[in-house]
Amino acid sequence: MVSLTFMGTLMLLLSAVSIATSLALERTRLQVVADLGSLTAADTLRGLISGIPCENAELIAVSNGSFLDSCRIVGSDASVELTKHSGFVELFAFSDAGSPTD
Repeated sequence: MVSLTFMGTLMLLLSAVSIATSLALERTRLQVVADLGSLTAADTLRGLISGIPCENAELIAVSNGSFLDSCRIVGSDASVELTKHSGFVELFAFSDAGSPTD
């Protein structure tokens, strides 16, 4: 009986660790997508990519399973905010990018 209780507790603990690890991985992936979206918008502003900056950032976000909450262009800088639903959790990411300074 003790071994069944121990096994149940161990399984519960391993499940919790697995869920936490999965959420951390999803959060990291979302941050990478946000960084890519802001870089794409900034490069579009600089003329390195054709199109409209915020539309290009939204394309990056949607193609990676997230939602573009906001996209702001200030001068030659671009900022994006993304969200993604992962199970019952909503994840957020923010990123800024701009032209390189010499």
